[in-house]
Amino acid sequence: MMSVITNIKSCFVAATVALLMLFVSNANGQESDKGLEFIKATSIENDTLFLDSNDIIMEIDTSDIEVIVVDSSKVFVPDPTKAVWYSALMPGAGQIYNRKYWKLPILVGGFMGLAYGISFNSRYFTDYSNAYRDAYSDDPNANSYINFLPYSYRNNKEWIENNKEWIRSSLKSKKDYYRRNRDLCIVSMLAVYGLAMIDAYVDAQLYTFDISPDVSMRLTPAVLEPTVKTPAVLGLQCSLVF
Repeated sequence: MMSVITNIKSCFVAATVALLMLFVSNANGQESDKGLEFIKATSIENDTLFLDSNDIIMEIDTSDIEVIVVDSSKVFVPDPTKAVWYSALMPGAGQIYNRKYWKLPILVGGFMGLAYGISFNSRYFTDYSNAYRDAYSDDPNANSYINFLPYSYRNNKEWIENNKEWIRSSLKSKKDYYRRNRDLCIVSMLAVYGLAMIDAYVDAQLYTFDISPDVSMRLTPAVLEPTVKTPAVLGLQCSLVF
């Protein structure tokens, strides 16, 4: 009888101890959860984010992130109409308005070269035109064509009279040659003038066009499908990414 009572007391004590341990563990769990909530609230106030996934915590510090606000009214965007008018008033002004200063030396160099070509060919065209006119004149003082003859024949009047037709033909050929070159230079200058206007307009239109720096070429094997007359052919396929 005493042994049964002793066993009952031992079971009661063991059950009591187990209940106490379970209560303590639940209390500790609640306190730990409250502590975690407190840490989260404090972290959010300090601009720190916690991502909890499968007991893994990732910390991202956002305190150093700066947000830059750009005033769109201060961003330069050229007007295509203004660029064309500026370029029409003075060649190169449209490129300066578009802030493409590197194009200005090319444009100015082209105009200066063509202007020199016009002046050079005009001067020789005038000289040969006067000489060609004097070669048909009966005035003995109108002899400017003699200056275009070789030195050994300038004082040989007999040779000049015998070769008058050849002299006239040569003078006419030279006159036409320099006149053609002068006209080509004038047309080329007008073309450069128009090209400068077109370039200024297109450059202003595409000023805000986004050009990606990622330009690459990819080569991949490809099989051409067989046809009635040709079998399947193995080749390369080229693709550009931009």
